[in-house]
Amino acid sequence: MKIVWITARNFSRDLAKRTEIGIGERLSSNGHEIVMISPGKLSSKRIKHYKIKTLRFPGLNTISGARDVSRKLNYNVEILEKCQLIMIDWRYVHSLRNFLQSTSIPWCIIDRGPPADRGILKILQKRFWSKSWEIANSFAMGGFTVSDAHTTFVRKRKTVEIPIHAIPAGSEPNTYLERKNDPRDMLKFVYIGRLDKRRGVREMIRLSEKMVETKIKHEFNIYGDGDENRMFNLFSRENDFFNFHGTLESEKIPPLLAESHIGIMPMPDIEVWRISSPLKLAEYLSAGLVIVGPKHSGNEIDVELDSIILSENDDWPVEAIAKIEEKICEDWRELASKSVSYSERLSWRRITDDMEKCLIRWMS
Repeated sequence: MKIVWITARNFSRDLAKRTEIGIGERLSSNGHEIVMISPGKLSSKRIKHYKIKTLRFPGLNTISGARDVSRKLNYNVEILEKCQLIMIDWRYVHSLRNFLQSTSIPWCIIDRGPPADRGILKILQKRFWSKSWEIANSFAMGGFTVSDAHTTFVRKRKTVEIPIHAIPAGSEPNTYLERKNDPRDMLKFVYIGRLDKRRGVREMIRLSEKMVETKIKHEFNIYGDGDENRMFNLFSRENDFFNFHGTLESEKIPPLLAESHIGIMPMPDIEVWRISSPLKLAEYLSAGLVIVGPKHSGNEIDVELDSIILSENDDWPVEAIAKIEEKICEDWRELASKSVSYSERLSWRRITDDMEKCLIRWMS
């Protein structure tokens, strides 16, 4: 089956692009022809890619991207030739409404998360998000969300009757696990992701300040970019144990995670994170990390796991450190093994195979 996947994810900048790439390459290995249209550059032997241009200005990047998608579809006839399915990011659905209403090719809306911005931009995005689901409900074959809670969120706010399948964030097996040293020599904390205030990232600094009060030798390695960059840069300069590295290339992530012991998931208990499926959860588990952060449905998994330390207390860093002090003398290899074992449920192979079965059922 030939599948054309239209996404607003920038393959040159966004760390979350690993979702599209992971699923796309797995679908390709299952015998499907995958064509992706997106901003940025994609280097993949299994996926054919068409780059689109966007204006890097809040509120205009999506509109400009949709216009270039439209041009690509109009002038590159080979893109849709023999295409049997179109998958399209909700951000482009409203702008491509005329095409999606008239095409005879079955299509699905993909919603990797509702608007998370603030202020007037969020109001505008919510309008686009709402209209996109209305269009999908009338013309799409089905839709994809990131979690069952996300599906409930969609159906609760819109009268959506088309079938919806949840595709959580996944990961590939981490092949660098032999690099993990004894945490009693140096306990390594890591965070890789956006450094935006709404993600609760300031709590990582409180976590580090509380960690100094222990006798445990440790270091923090923070990778990312966002509106809290300045604060992290200043704190890093003032504290030798706290390292702020800025952005990171995707291929360097697996070995860095494998060398670490504790992955931080600071996202607070608010709706946008409760319904999410963070990529870092799957990648932390596959790297054999113990995970700390606040407890809510977006951060946790469906079983009790010794290697996941989540707190319902608002002061989660304090509780996390107390548990870490208990576990530092435990068999860390066993804790890491439990994380790795569970991560097999979140492999791109398993996630994509479930998605493929769903598509076959919808199209039959």
